[in-house]
Amino acid sequence: MGYIDNLQSPRLPSDPSTSRGADTNNCSFSEKLAKYKVLSLHQSVRLYDVDFGNKSFRIHTDIQILPMQTKIKDIVMHIGEYCFLPNEQGDNHFGTVTLDGVPCKYRRKRLDFKLDNHINSMNLTSLKKSSSDALAKFEGELFIEVPHDVQHKMQERKVIVLSIDCLVKCPAYGIYFANGGKRGDGAHVYTYRSGLMSSTKDWLPCFDAPDQLNLWRLQFDVPFKWTALSSGELVEVEALSDESLKTYVYVLGTPTPASNIGWAIGDFEDTIQPEMPDVSSYSPPGVQSLVKHTLATLPRVFTFIEETLSCRFPYASYKMVFVDQPPEESQSYAGITMFNINLLYHKKILDTVQSVRQVVGLAVASQFFGCFVNARCLEDLWVVKSLAMHLTALYVEKTFGSSEYHYLVNKLMEQICDYETSFGPIILQPKSPQQQNHLYFNPSYPETCSPHYAEARYKKGQFVMRCLQLKLGKEHFLKVLNRMLVVANQFSQNLDKPAEWSHMIVSCESFFRTVISVTGRELSYFMDLFVYNGGHANFDVNFQHNRKRNIVELELKQDVRSGSKGKIEYVGPLTISIQELDGCFTHTVQIDANTSKHDLQCHSKGRRQKRKKVPLSTGEELDIDLSALDADSPVMWIRIDPQIELPRTLKIAQPQNQWEYMLRYERCVIAQTMAIEALQHFPLQNTHNVLVEAINNPKFFHRVRSRAALCLTEVSNRLPDGLISGKPALIDFFEKNFGCSANPSIPALHNFVATSSNLQRYILMSSLPPAIGRMRRELKHCPREITRFLLGLLQFNDNSINRYSDDHYRSALIGGLTSSITQAERSLGEAGRPEALNEDIDEMIMEITRALNMDQLEPSYHKVVSQACLKCILALQRFNHLPLDPEVFWTFAESKSVFNGLRKTALMCLCSMIRRTHNPQLMPTINKLFDLLVKDESPFIRHGLATLILPKTPFAYSADVINNLSYFSNTKDMATKLWKLATDMTLEPKIRVQLVDIYYMMYLIYTPLVLRPKHEIEDLQRRQHEEMKMGGGPSLIT
Repeated sequence: MGYIDNLQSPRLPSDPSTSRGADTNNCSFSEKLAKYKVLSLHQSVRLYDVDFGNKSFRIHTDIQILPMQTKIKDIVMHIGEYCFLPNEQGDNHFGTVTLDGVPCKYRRKRLDFKLDNHINSMNLTSLKKSSSDALAKFEGELFIEVPHDVQHKMQERKVIVLSIDCLVKCPAYGIYFANGGKRGDGAHVYTYRSGLMSSTKDWLPCFDAPDQLNLWRLQFDVPFKWTALSSGELVEVEALSDESLKTYVYVLGTPTPASNIGWAIGDFEDTIQPEMPDVSSYSPPGVQSLVKHTLATLPRVFTFIEETLSCRFPYASYKMVFVDQPPEESQSYAGITMFNINLLYHKKILDTVQSVRQVVGLAVASQFFGCFVNARCLEDLWVVKSLAMHLTALYVEKTFGSSEYHYLVNKLMEQICDYETSFGPIILQPKSPQQQNHLYFNPSYPETCSPHYAEARYKKGQFVMRCLQLKLGKEHFLKVLNRMLVVANQFSQNLDKPAEWSHMIVSCESFFRTVISVTGRELSYFMDLFVYNGGHANFDVNFQHNRKRNIVELELKQDVRSGSKGKIEYVGPLTISIQELDGCFTHTVQIDANTSKHDLQCHSKGRRQKRKKVPLSTGEELDIDLSALDADSPVMWIRIDPQIELPRTLKIAQPQNQWEYMLRYERCVIAQTMAIEALQHFPLQNTHNVLVEAINNPKFFHRVRSRAALCLTEVSNRLPDGLISGKPALIDFFEKNFGCSANPSIPALHNFVATSSNLQRYILMSSLPPAIGRMRRELKHCPREITRFLLGLLQFNDNSINRYSDDHYRSALIGGLTSSITQAERSLGEAGRPEALNEDIDEMIMEITRALNMDQLEPSYHKVVSQACLKCILALQRFNHLPLDPEVFWTFAESKSVFNGLRKTALMCLCSMIRRTHNPQLMPTINKLFDLLVKDESPFIRHGLATLILPKTPFAYSADVINNLSYFSNTKDMATKLWKLATDMTLEPKIRVQLVDIYYMMYLIYTPLVLRPKHEIEDLQRRQHEEMKMGGGPSLIT
C-alpha cells in the first residue's frame, strides 16, 4: 500500500517528541489542520500508453490521504483542463475513481471569474475584484464525493487510498511533445511549469499546493528504446521479454510538494560526469560532446555551493535533461532540472560561457532552496528564489571576479529602480492588503499575479539578501542558510511523522525568525525598510568645500512628489565616502528629512604641488597629477552609498575634474561606470581625452572600457566639428590594437586565446563596432568614412587560422552597420527602386544579403549572424532605405523549421516595427502576433513573444484624449480582442496573465477610451482643453 500503511493520525508539533524549538523553518502544522480537509501523505503514479501521434498518455494514481476532519462530504483536488477523467473520455472511457476500492461520484468545477460583459466592466479594476473574489472561494477543480461505506474511516481519521485513472490528451500547456528529427530520433516529451508556482495538475490529479508535502513513487511504462527520467531515485528497471516495453520505477523518499515533481521521456543518451557518478546528463542523440564540454566545470559548481552552505547536496542523485523548446533556460524539480538544449555550446564558442555557467549555477542552487526547502505559498516564493539567486551571484563572484559581481549588483539595483519608477513599489511582504492597492492585479494568487512583477520581486529579494549579508556579515548569513538546511534535512528523515514535514517549508516570517535566532541581531528596522515596505530612495546631492573650516558641506535632497511612483522618503543612515589627498575616508550620516545638510570634517589639507602620492581605498598609493584640482581643496571625489546598501537613484553635482579623477583612479566598477555616465553630460575636449585614456587602459575592467567607448561616441557627437581633427579616436584605437601591422586599416587575422586578459581584449573588440557606428556629424548623419570602415571590417574579416569561432564578432560588425544607419535623404518611391539607393547603403545591403545567405549554408552559432542581419534590415526599412515589408520577417517567424532563437528575433523586429513606425498597414501584423501568442505550439515562442510585446505594445497609454485616439491600432476590435484573451480561462495561465500586463500598458486600469460613448469622449476632451488653457497638463482618463 505504501510507506505509511498503519498511520492513523499525525503527531502534532506540540508533542514533546516532535518539538525542536522556535528557530526552525516551521510554518505551524496547526495552520494545515484548519486549511485542509485532508492531507496527502504518499502518492503513487503510473504513466503508460505514451502516444506521440495523438500526443497522449494515461495516468493511474493512488494517493494515501489522512482526514483532518471527521465530517467530510467531498475531497477537493486539483486537475488540469486536458486531464480527462473516466466519465469525460466518451464512449471509449477507461478506468475508475475509487476510495479504498469503493467507486465514487465525482464532478469537475472550473474556475470562473464571473465577469460582466458590459463595456463599463472591461477594466482591470473590475477584473482584479472579480478574480480575487472567485479565487478566495475556489478550492479546486475536482470534487470527489465520499461514499457512505468509507464515512466511518473518515470519522476515525484513518489513512485511506484514493485511486484515479485519467487520460492526458493533446495538452496545450504543462506538457510538450518534441518530435525530434525527420526520422523521429531524439523525440521526447517533458513537463514544464505553465504557471508561476506549478502545473503538475495539468498532467496529474493531485493536491497541487506548495505546502502539501508527499512521498512519491513514479512508474513509467515506455517503449523499449526510450528512457524515462524523473524526480526521485531509480530503484528498478524492468523490460518485457519481447523488448516492446521497459518499466522505470523512481522513488522519492524526501517529502516534496507536487509542484516539484517533473519528468522527461524520450530518446535520450546519457553523459556521466567522471568526477561525480551520481550526476547524470541526458540529451537527444548527437550532442554528447557538447554536453560534456558545456558541463565541464559542473564539479566546481557543486563544490562551491556545498562548501559555501556547509551542507551536502540534498538528493542522492541529480539528473540534468536538455530538452527542446522549453519556455525558460532552466526549470528545477526535485533532483532533476530541465535545460534548454540551446544552452549547449561547442569548445570553439567563447561568448556564452559565462551566461551558461550562471544558468547551471542557479539550477544547482535551486535544488537546495526551491526544491528541498520549499516556500509556503506564492507570497513567500521570493524567499527561496532570492536565496538561490544570491548563491548564484556568490558563485559568479568566485568564478568571474569581484568586478563582474559588483557590475551585476549595480545592474540589479537599476532594474529594480526602473520597475518601481514605472509600476510602483515592490513590497515583499505587505502588512496589509491596502499597501498593494497600486497594483492592477492580485499578487497573492498564481492565477492573477503578473510574471513581470514576480520577476522584479525575485530581483528585489536577491538585493535584500545581499543587503542582509552586508548587515550580518557573510559568515553569519551563511550560518543562517546552513541552519535552514540542517533543520529541513533532520525532519525530512522522519517519514512516519508527517506533522514534522512542515519544518521543510519556509515563509518570510520563519526565515527572519531563524535569522534572529542564529545571529541574535535585531532586524525590525531592516524589515520595515526592505520587507514590509517598498520603493527606492532618490537622492539629489550637492556639496562644496569650506576652506576656512576645512569641511565638506553636504546637502542631500529627496524628490518625493505625490505623482512619482516607487520613490520613498528614506529615513536612516547613509554612508558617504570621500577620497581626499591623504586617503579615502568614510562618514555615516543620518537622513531624517527630505532635505538634510551635513558638515563632514576633512582629514587633509589642500596642497599646491602638482603631483603627489595619494592613498586610495584599495590600499594603493598612486602618483597623481593634481594640476586640475582646486589648490585649496583636498577633496578629489565623493561617493554616496558606495557599497549599494539600499536601492536608490543618485544625482551628484560634482565638478567635471572630480568625475575625471574618479574614472581614472577609483578601482570600483560601480564608481567608474557612474563617472562615465556623468562625463557624458560634459561635451568638452578634456572629457574626450579622458575617455580615450580609459579605453586605452588595459588595467580597466572590460565592461568599463566598453561603456567608455559608447560614452566617447556620445561626447564626440556633441562636440563642434572644429575641435575634432583627423581620424576618430575609436577608429584609431581599433587600428592600433586590432589592425594588420602592414596596413592598420585592414583588420589582423583573428587569434583569440582563452585567457583572462585575451578574453577581455576580445570582448572589447566586439563592443567597438556598435560604438563606432553611433558616430554622427552634420545633420545627424553618419560620416561616410565610418560606414566605409565598418564595411571594410566585415569584408576583410579573416578567421581562417583561429581555433575559436568569430560568429558573435561578425554579428557585432553587422550591429555596427545597423547603428550607422540614419534617415534617408529622400523619401522612398512607391516602387522602392534600388537605383535610388545611396552607394554605401547599396553596398551594405549586398553585404547583409550575402551574410544572411551564407548563414543558411554554414550556420553560425544560434544563427547570431542571421539575427543581426534581420535587425539591420529592420533599420533599413525604418529609415526609408527599403520599403516597409513585414513579410520579410514573417518568413522567419512563422516557419517551424527555423531555429527558435531566429524566430524570436524576427518577432522582436515585428514588434519594434509596429511600435516605431505607427503605420496603419501593420494592423494585420498586430492581429497575427496576438494569434501566434496564444496558438503557437512552441512554449519557447509563446512565452518569448509575450515578453517581447510587453515593452513594445502597439501603442502606450496616453492621458491626452486626442493623442490616445490617434493611434491606428487603438480600435474597438483591438480592445475587445485583447480583453477576451486576457479573461479567457482556457488559455495557458502565465500567458493569460501576461496579456493582462499588455492590456495595462495600453489602457491602464480604465475602460478603453474607444469603447466609451461619444458624449463621454467629448466631455473628456472639453475638460482636458480647459486644463491645458489653465497651464496644466492633461489629467488621467478615468
